[in-house]
Amino acid sequence: MAGIFKAYDVRGTFPEQINEDAAYKIGRAVAEQFKPNKVLIARDMRLSSPVISIALIKGFVDSGVNVIDAGLSTTPMFYCIMGKHDYDFGIMTTASHNPPAYNGMKFMKRGNISINHETGLNKVEELFKKNKFSKEKEGSIVKKDFRHEYSEYVLSFAKNIPKKNIVVDAGNGMAGYIYSEIFKKLGVNAVKLNFELDGRFPNHESNPLLPGVTDQLKHAVVKNKADFGVIFDGDADRIFFVDEKGRDVLGSIIGAMIAESFVKEKLEAIVHDATSSRIIRDKVGKKGKVIRAKTGYSYISKALIENNAIFGAEVSGHYSYRDNFFCDSGIISLLKVLEIVGNRKFSDVLKDYERYYNSGELNFEVEDKEKVMKKIASHFKDAEINYLDGVTVEYPDFWFIVRPSNTEPLLRFRLEADSEALMKEKVEEIKKLINNSS
Repeated sequence: MAGIFKAYDVRGTFPEQINEDAAYKIGRAVAEQFKPNKVLIARDMRLSSPVISIALIKGFVDSGVNVIDAGLSTTPMFYCIMGKHDYDFGIMTTASHNPPAYNGMKFMKRGNISINHETGLNKVEELFKKNKFSKEKEGSIVKKDFRHEYSEYVLSFAKNIPKKNIVVDAGNGMAGYIYSEIFKKLGVNAVKLNFELDGRFPNHESNPLLPGVTDQLKHAVVKNKADFGVIFDGDADRIFFVDEKGRDVLGSIIGAMIAESFVKEKLEAIVHDATSSRIIRDKVGKKGKVIRAKTGYSYISKALIENNAIFGAEVSGHYSYRDNFFCDSGIISLLKVLEIVGNRKFSDVLKDYERYYNSGELNFEVEDKEKVMKKIASHFKDAEINYLDGVTVEYPDFWFIVRPSNTEPLLRFRLEADSEALMKEKVEEIKKLINNSS
């Protein structure tokens, strides 16, 4: 069970790291640390999720906590239920986009505040390790199906949705359980791929950022002459787009499109993660307030709440909304993009946002991450340097970020430049610098 507590969630392989015993103790530890009266528990379709969820619920019940068991759920549906019903605490059993052998948990307390090591997860870990809990009490369990309520909630965001033909890949994840009803009521013609729930992910992995995962979607978009395609990850909080030509669309570009749509109406604050493209700043900066936050959903959520921001964007496909209890939602993001694109071609809309050349995320195995980051900052000392999340180095015609992974001995690197030639040149320069420093 070592190492299952990460920076902002719990994650590990089943049953070696996460199992019934670990889940039970997490329930007891959360109950002792946060002292909730009523807790919401939901889960994804992974093969290990039912037994983990049962053990987690028992941990709460034995602590005298009353449990609302929502059963199968997307993570955004879980967030919505937490926001609408104002439960004291909630845990979503999911490993999101990780391979089938993994499982995990996402934590939230009243006010839809994500729990990470800075907001109490470290205390839960301490109690978990001590494994000494107060005398058992007796809580209650109530099972509830929130699917219809959630579908009606999502549809309340549907405004000026055109009659588009799209392809939707649920990846055998939770999107297939929830969204069929929504598409039917929207009147959108959706060609559905991999909508059958299957925690083995038989058709492709549940992480759309991995090479080859979107190939099936791209082929279907072109074959069906669709207006565009989307793919969800395992718990359906993240969404990724391909245009009508089957080309990948960067998460930052979708973020810029949605952000700009909000500030066109009135001055608003927008949050983006530290790795996001300059295009968001370009599109929003003169019309609204742009706030840069550390990479990671819990940090984006915190910045949204603190600044009462209307929207938050992450390169990784998370898009969060003030009107959605400051939480992310893949399906609401799809509705926003449908509205923005309207009756135009998706590729025509994208032209206004395809301004920069991006390296994508590159990873380097590094033993002393701090040493390498200090050397990089020293090498580019004439640049504008920021330490919000690792090291960000900015010049007028290019910028890059090098930041430590929260879970692995890796440095994550991303660079963006005004031209493809400059992007390639600087990537090679910095790759050599990192390799010669480690």
